[in-house]
Parts: sequence; C-alpha cells; structure tokens
Amino acid sequence: MYTFEYTLEEQDYVEFNRHIFNSVPAQRRNMLWLRFGVAAISIMLLPLAARFIENPTMLWTAYVLLVLFPLGWIIFFNHFLTRLFRRLIRKQGLTFGQKVNITFDGKQIIEKTDHAQNKSPYEKIKKVAAQKQGVYIFIDDIRAVILPSRVFENDAQRHDFVKSITL
Repeated sequence: MYTFEYTLEEQDYVEFNRHIFNSVPAQRRNMLWLRFGVAAISIMLLPLAARFIENPTMLWTAYVLLVLFPLGWIIFFNHFLTRLFRRLIRKQGLTFGQKVNITFDGKQIIEKTDHAQNKSPYEKIKKVAAQKQGVYIFIDDIRAVILPSRVFENDAQRHDFVKSITL
C-alpha cells in the first residue's frame, strides 16, 4: 500500500503536457516540423533576399535577421513551448497549490483533494509512464494521476511503486 500527500504545482502540469506531446508520434512529428521547419524556411529566404534587395546595407540586415531568427528559434523553442503550455493550463482553469492525497491500496486508487474524492479500480488503468519528472498513471482517455518525482524518496522507491501497480 502506498500513500502520497503532496501539492500539485504548475510545473508538474507543464511536465505532464510535455510528456503527452513527446509520447504521441503525430504531435512529436508536428513539434519537430515546427521547430526545424520554421528555421529552414527562414534560411531558404536568403536567396530571395539576395535577389530582390539591392541596397547592400538592407541586404546585410536581411541576412543577419534571416540567420539569427532561426538560431534563436531553435535554441529557445523549449522556452516558447513551456510558455504555451502554461498559457493553455491557465485557460483550462486548473488550480495549483492544492493538496492531493493519493492512496494505492492494491485494489483501487483513492484520490482526495480539498473539494473532491475519486476512486478508480486498478482495472481501469490504461497506461503507466515513469519519467524522470514523475509517474503518470492514465486512468482513461481524459483522466490521469500525476505523481511528481519529489513524492518519491529515491529512484528505487519509484521503480518499486511502478512495478507494483503494473502487475
């Protein structure tokens, strides 16, 4: 039997969304295209700038911008993505800082918050994903339990926990 009491923070939701984006092949492909495709298009504009801009000062300015923009885009893409996740999380109206008490008793998952209590039998668990940032237990298509890494004392305890609920 495992019992965890912790506070869910905004960063926990951000890491969970990052996991979702990285685990779905279509979304991962879209993120790669967004990250490197935008930069490639900017680089491909260099010959067009050379063809249509006659003023040397304007041409060098265009070259500098068309080279620096894709470099900045690639380097800071994860920062932009994190900001996007935070904006989406705030739009959903998720509450942060509330205490969560989760008990895994071998038959069911009992999740208690300040305002609600949910019980889910182990049979409803669709998938368990153990990541460096935490353990994500997908109950159904729209519900998941987020256990941040800080609730575990060490990696061995996290590994034992994941092993016990996936049996």
